[in-house]
Amino acid sequence: MLAIYDRMWSHLIPDSFLPPAEQEDLTQYVKDNHCDQAKHLWIVKPPNGNSGHGIQVVDDINSLKCKDSTIVQKYVSNPFLIKGHKFDLRLYVLITSLDPLIVYLYGDGLVRFATQPYTNSKDKLQDKFIHLTNLLYNK
Repeated sequence: MLAIYDRMWSHLIPDSFLPPAEQEDLTQYVKDNHCDQAKHLWIVKPPNGNSGHGIQVVDDINSLKCKDSTIVQKYVSNPFLIKGHKFDLRLYVLITSLDPLIVYLYGDGLVRFATQPYTNSKDKLQDKFIHLTNLLYNK
């Protein structure tokens, strides 16, 4: 979908890579965008993960060694917050047509919150209660 509607979605979807298959693309992106500096954060999601298991936030992308297929995304370091906490919305939609765009929104959804106030401080990068909204960590 990004390939077709790039301009519409590019500001909503973080830059993402699937190393090791896309390791060269990731390395080139880091070089071209000066992302090797510590101020840039990345979220790394293992394959077949669920409930936040194995997810980590890292600031040194060059030290990342992926043996298995992994999702690496540029971390949104200035997220929208509610009362200082990260959150996510799970909305259920049915798209029946793209041109014209026809979308049906189900009446129920889910909001999940991190239980600790947000910070992107380097010493708090591994605190899952700050960075993840998964119900496993935030009951």
